[in-house]
Order: sequence, then C-alpha cells, then structure tokens
Amino acid sequence: MERNVFLTLTHYNIDNGVGPWYISNGGNTGIGNMLFQISSTYIYAVMNNAELYVPGLDTFFRRENLNKYDTIFRYVNNQLIPEYITVRDNFTQKPENDYIIDCEFVNNMNFHGYFENFNNFLNHRELILNLFRPTQIDIDYMNTKYPVILNDNVCSIHIRLGPDYKIIYNGSNRLYELQECYFNSIDHMIETKSIKTFFVFTNDREYCINILNNNPKYKDIQFVYSDERDYVDIWLISRIKNNIVSVSTLAWWGSYLNEHDDQYIICNKGNRDDLHYPGWVVI
Repeated sequence: MERNVFLTLTHYNIDNGVGPWYISNGGNTGIGNMLFQISSTYIYAVMNNAELYVPGLDTFFRRENLNKYDTIFRYVNNQLIPEYITVRDNFTQKPENDYIIDCEFVNNMNFHGYFENFNNFLNHRELILNLFRPTQIDIDYMNTKYPVILNDNVCSIHIRLGPDYKIIYNGSNRLYELQECYFNSIDHMIETKSIKTFFVFTNDREYCINILNNNPKYKDIQFVYSDERDYVDIWLISRIKNNIVSVSTLAWWGSYLNEHDDQYIICNKGNRDDLHYPGWVVI
C-alpha cells in the first residue's frame, strides 16, 4: 500500500487562494516559509518511507507565471491525487515548537504550518541540498550575469521592507531596529573580513539606496543589486562565500544552501535566535 504525506501550504491552496501578505512577482511570495514547510515534511516522509505531495505549489506556479522546472521546487512532487481531497481540511496535530519528526505516522496525514525549525531536517542536509541547490545551468547563468559573486571579498545581505512590512510594523520602532541590525552586520563584515562589495537583495531598492549608497560612512563600499526572482536570489546568496542572515527566511535559506568550505555566515543575537544554525557566527 502506498504511504502518503500531504502538505497544505500556509500561502497557497489548490483553489488558487493565497495568504493575506502575498505580493506577486517576488514582492512577498513566502518563498522562505515554503522551503521550511517542504523541507520539514519531506524529511518526515523520507523517514517514514512515504511520498510527500504538495499540490498547492500549482497555485504558486500559476500566480507567478512560472514553469515548475525553472524553479527551486523543480524536484518537489506537486501532484494532486484523490486521497488529498478527502483530508485537505483535516490537519495533523503538530507540536507548538514546529518539531514534527517525532509525530506518529498515519497514512494520508496532512500537515499545515510554518515548521520554521531546522531540527526537522538538521541531520539530513545532503537530502535538502539535492532537493533545492541550483543546477549547473543555473550556476552558469548567475556567474555570467553577476561575475562579482565569484570574488572572495563579497558579502550578501537581504533587506526586506516593502508595503507589507510597513503595515506590520507601523507605529513601532522595529524598522529602525532592523536598520541598525543591517548596519552592525555590514560594519562587522567590513572590519572582520575586509569586505569591499555587498550584494544586496531587496524588495525596496529606493530604501536601500538611501541608507546604503547615500550613507557617507560607506562611501568606499560598493553595493550591487540583484534583478532576479526571489528563488534565484536564494541561489545567488548560496553562491556567495560570505553571508549576512538578516531577519528573513529568504536570507536564511540562501545561507543554508551555501556550500563554500570557507564560508563565513553571521546572524544577530536577539533576532530569531531559534534560527541560528550551527556553525554560523552570532554577533
């Protein structure tokens, strides 16, 4: 008998519905959240000799006008099978800390949640890399278009703002706190690794130009900007040796997929301490 595990994404359902913070064309598609959800349930399925199905990915592909096999989800099974229809509204009870590996297996179980806990796949990194790393065709494209990523004194940073963050943090000091976090991380990389160029990934370039390019203290630093979709941004980050993990699951995944032997990856104490991956430097 087939053993099935289903994942109902928090952002996309099979009826073409999306989450409340969805912004099209890479503005906020929830790419990092999806990677956590899929990685956690994929390893759960593997450990229980089952097949994972994520049918809601079809909505992501339709909404974003994407060919599945061009994306980071090319190897994820998004087939819609009849068994899913019967359980689509029945979710498997999950622990509060999103650690699902110890959940008792039941055939046709249906997970739903963010699962932002790398312990779900901590000891299975090679499987996750095989699932999500770029192909040689992807790598050749990135190297040709952005040769700067091949340099040792380059560092990635993801700065997320956009209309959703402005709404979420309206009236609070959080945006200022995040800005100070960016500055502290950049300064650390300049002082510690002699970084001269930062590759910036953002959904608000005007904001970044204002706080970075127009900042007198960075007059000798070059800022290069990506012009890609969010999943390509993740691959680009992974190809850069030095990474700053800002408060962003996109930055987290780009850094997690970084396979450089001499990588240097930093994150900030007090910002998502639960996602500080072993081996990363906490500043």
